[in-house]
Amino acid sequence: MNETTESPATRERIALWGVGSWGIATVSRISPEIRRRVKAVALDADLQSLVLSPSTQRIHIGKKLTRGRGTGGDPALGGRVFEEGEGAIRKALSGTEVLLVAAGLSGGVGGGVTPPLCRLAQEMGIFTLALVARPFGFEGKRKATCHQAGLAGIVSAGAFPIAFSLDRLVGRLDDNSPCQEGFAHCDRILTAAAECLIAFLTAPATPGGGDCALLKNIVSIPGEAMLGLHEESDPDKLVGVMKGALSSLFLSAEELSSVRGCLIQIQSGAALTLGRARQALSAVTGMLAEEAMIGFSIHQDPALGERTRVSLLACGIPGEGERARSAFSVVKSARIHPPRQTEMDFNRSTRGRFSEAEPTMVEGEDLDIPTFIRKGEKIE
Repeated sequence: MNETTESPATRERIALWGVGSWGIATVSRISPEIRRRVKAVALDADLQSLVLSPSTQRIHIGKKLTRGRGTGGDPALGGRVFEEGEGAIRKALSGTEVLLVAAGLSGGVGGGVTPPLCRLAQEMGIFTLALVARPFGFEGKRKATCHQAGLAGIVSAGAFPIAFSLDRLVGRLDDNSPCQEGFAHCDRILTAAAECLIAFLTAPATPGGGDCALLKNIVSIPGEAMLGLHEESDPDKLVGVMKGALSSLFLSAEELSSVRGCLIQIQSGAALTLGRARQALSAVTGMLAEEAMIGFSIHQDPALGERTRVSLLACGIPGEGERARSAFSVVKSARIHPPRQTEMDFNRSTRGRFSEAEPTMVEGEDLDIPTFIRKGEKIE
């Protein structure tokens, strides 16, 4: 089945809203093929941001309060422009069943509009997800405080935030990397996360795709999110693609054991066999704790040709300062699930559970060796 064929009814049922300049920019980077599957809406007080948006519907709010010049990063003003435009927003939400909001919470429109938007959507019975990013630590305490307030507002509204940490996203890059490379890396991950969610929501119902209740359970665990991506041109290397996506999460053994929700998406231009899919999925699920809520979708997209692509969205990862308080530390996990801790040999001289398989080599690195070992990190 070609997953790219979506009916107008589906596009109206699932909506993607870019809120504020950051959210609109994120939506604009999504591939046109993916964006066509949903109703794309741009919402902002900044007229210039709206003019540049590729979304099919643009809503200009705060005309009287800001005269098209934006909110200047003031969330309180953002809240007032929402009130001014609530009628138009409610009308645009009519007929929507699933809403994915992309927004930066540390600014005026994103931070001030996103929580009441989520609250309005919940009142209208719309399943709502919010893709957000915690600002870099060097951006200052004010932005961090605004982000936390916005995140709390989304949760209190009954919506489900999928929160990425920008510091975590660039944490594996070399300090000598150009700034633009680091920022572009973050943009690619966040855009790919939005595409992963849209692809899952619009995928054929069997197996797995489009199950909102399952997606709700995966993303409802508090914590940060990370996305792993990998692609190969050989459809027979699905296990290697899966391991590459797992490695690209850049999670230590402790962080991997803390993952409480994981969305696994497999897309292939060729038909996949049951045995190969089972082996590939086991490479991931065997490394997660038994408590982890796991969802997956497998679907064929002829547009991919000979390529096979895997996306792993890991949720519920404790943020900085929370790991020490986590009830699911490596030690405790080992006591509850001793076989899981003995499946892998973390010695540098072995490739652990993949020791008898063909190495997965990318840019000279054996991806079957755990990331924290390849990066020279230590587990206390």
